[in-house]
Amino acid sequence: MKQKIYAMGMAAALLFSLAACGNAGKDAGQLSSSGRPPQDSSVRLENPVSLEGKKVETVQTLAEPFSTYSEFSKFETETVSVVRGVVTDVEYFARGKNAFTKMDLDISESVLGDFVKGDTISVYKWGGYIPLSVSNPDIQERFPEITDEELENTVVDMRIDGDPHPVAGQDIVVFLAAVNPENQMYSIVGGHYGQFTNDGTDQFTRHLEQTGSTDQTTGYALTGQPEIDRSQMTGTNRAFTFEQLKAETLEALSKS
Repeated sequence: MKQKIYAMGMAAALLFSLAACGNAGKDAGQLSSSGRPPQDSSVRLENPVSLEGKKVETVQTLAEPFSTYSEFSKFETETVSVVRGVVTDVEYFARGKNAFTKMDLDISESVLGDFVKGDTISVYKWGGYIPLSVSNPDIQERFPEITDEELENTVVDMRIDGDPHPVAGQDIVVFLAAVNPENQMYSIVGGHYGQFTNDGTDQFTRHLEQTGSTDQTTGYALTGQPEIDRSQMTGTNRAFTFEQLKAETLEALSKS
């Protein structure tokens, strides 16, 4: 019997080792306004999750309450940079029983911080694909009908509030938290709450789930948590032009 899964309060901190290979000096002949050439500090994952030939099951998780990041000023204590860029590559990885997405971002404009146009960085966010054997290592004890082959050939699509996974070519604006010096990857402040995506008409919006309900289910579900009432989020998902987003961001953070 299929049920819904709800996982509360994903941890924001990641302290793990990744194989990184930055390529400093990309387009070295093209100096930025800061006087330094653009740099490629993107990260290569050592063991990204492969989807090839896998069966995919989907679960829905719930993140922190939206009120934490309802206004730009709420980002102030965690944000070190705000940038606009194009997603050039997407990979998935697991840490513990949680799924994460790593995307490489080619920066087109730095709104706040020390990045320059042409820099390439790696950014991670909550949600992604994770092997079923990793997310639920004891699942066969609860569901004996699952074969070893099915266990090894199933991945779980873990979506935070139903947030779509990024794809190459997307034009996004992200609020970035401090880099983890161990792996050179930045995190998005508040997960998907700190990402604004161009909808194709040069309007930037966030993905905001109005309630905790979802039709995404999995056949290997645990007992679900109660749904969260998020009706207070109605009307908060504004659309911005990039200039509006930039101006309101800088104004709000300067007053914080």
